[in-house]
Amino acid sequence: MHYWRLNERHTLSDSKHAGRRRYRGARRRPALTGACPCGIASLLHRRKRENHACLPKESRHGTADPGNRNSRTECKYADRRDRQAARAAAGTDAGLVSEAGCPAVADPGALLVRRAHERGVKVVPFVGPSSILLALMASGLNGQSFAFHGYLPVDATERAKRLRDLEQQSRKGKQTQIFIETPYRNRALLDTLLATCAPSTLVCVAVDLTLETETIASRTVADWKKKPAIDLHKRPAIFLILAV
Repeated sequence: MHYWRLNERHTLSDSKHAGRRRYRGARRRPALTGACPCGIASLLHRRKRENHACLPKESRHGTADPGNRNSRTECKYADRRDRQAARAAAGTDAGLVSEAGCPAVADPGALLVRRAHERGVKVVPFVGPSSILLALMASGLNGQSFAFHGYLPVDATERAKRLRDLEQQSRKGKQTQIFIETPYRNRALLDTLLATCAPSTLVCVAVDLTLETETIASRTVADWKKKPAIDLHKRPAIFLILAV
């Protein structure tokens, strides 16, 4: 079995021993037994750390500019993905392991999986935890209809506007809205959320999921303002809202 992993710089690289790597903060290493014998398998990480929108904006929207440095970098990664997918199509058993989250979910590994489908490679996902679903399961919010939006705008004004839009969508469709933030900006996001949303809107914050320090709180905006704040500084967190 040959494994591909996403390193800390979010580039795809070959590694025969990726599954043996010790994951920082994880309770245990991901199990590699029963890996897909005929294609690319997604090994779900036991520890959900941070998700990163790590591809340049131009490449994510399919408008790469050959003269742009980010676009040239993405072209290099695209070539690498093509080579790796070609090896799987030629019969090399392979697995996709992410060091920073759930493979192919808010993760650049999705592009490699897409290449595998394009080449007719059988893709088999492994059962395992995702912090997005774990947070939803523990939130008490609507699990029948939900949407994950990744990161919200960094600018305070744009962030507040985006939160108002998400709250309106939630109220109209009775849909749980899920999003994340860079850990050192968690507090700023929660403050904006509490200042922007209606007092009756339900807010869940799930922190350090699967760790001994795991904390999950789900309450209305009004109640959040009355109770002591959770320490969110530099702790991986998932935010969920449901307007009721």
